[in-house]
Amino acid sequence: MKVRTLALCMALCLALSCVGAVAAGISIIEGEVPPMFSSQPQASEPESQPEVQPEPEPTAATAVVPSQRMQAGDVVTFGSYRQSQADNEKTPLNWVVIGTGVAQNAQGEALDCAFLLCQSVIDYRVFNEQFAKTSWEKCDLREWLNDEFLWSFTDEEHDQMLLTDISTDGTPTRDHVWLLSEAEYGELRPLLETVLLGCTDRAADWRDSFAGGVDGWWLRDSGKTASRARYVTGAAADVVQAEVDQRRGVRPVITIVQP
Repeated sequence: MKVRTLALCMALCLALSCVGAVAAGISIIEGEVPPMFSSQPQASEPESQPEVQPEPEPTAATAVVPSQRMQAGDVVTFGSYRQSQADNEKTPLNWVVIGTGVAQNAQGEALDCAFLLCQSVIDYRVFNEQFAKTSWEKCDLREWLNDEFLWSFTDEEHDQMLLTDISTDGTPTRDHVWLLSEAEYGELRPLLETVLLGCTDRAADWRDSFAGGVDGWWLRDSGKTASRARYVTGAAADVVQAEVDQRRGVRPVITIVQP
């Protein structure tokens, strides 16, 4: 998988790298964003990434999301995932736009970027397989999101997805797919209370079968101890914590270049 490096400054220190082309020196120049985002540019050093598998040279991004400029609060369709226990068919995923911006690369080309949070809980998984001290950087859920879940997207969708540098409990990671932090959720909660949905049918089945019916979705922060992690109760309610080997809902976050 080829990577180009972008830089996008937000109050929470997110920097971006885009899959499928070569560029550098991206910075936000304008945007319609919630308070958690900043419009001040921040430099980001390129990081080489191993090639997972050979891919053809990138072409123009396929319009798999609406082509008009997105705004915070919009609901858009991007990618697909198995959402029913009745069959193995994947159905389109709906995402809530939680922020947008216009990025500029070293060649002066403008790129419209959007930050998307899955509108529904799509799965019920443990934060970590073993009950032990862990973190977002080392947990099994991060590995699953950036491997098995990531490869449920098509090549065309990969070309639009951005590799994003985030900081969690003071530790930086670079992810294609991640979870909100407690601070990010707090900033976005007024918006999310109006647009988020509960579980897909498949996730609800896993919740009822393996999580005792406990409703909620993981954040990426550790709890009061490193063997616990924080999660949101209900669709958009309070933040509490659970042991890392318990199952809670998964509501992914991604960044894309708008078509």
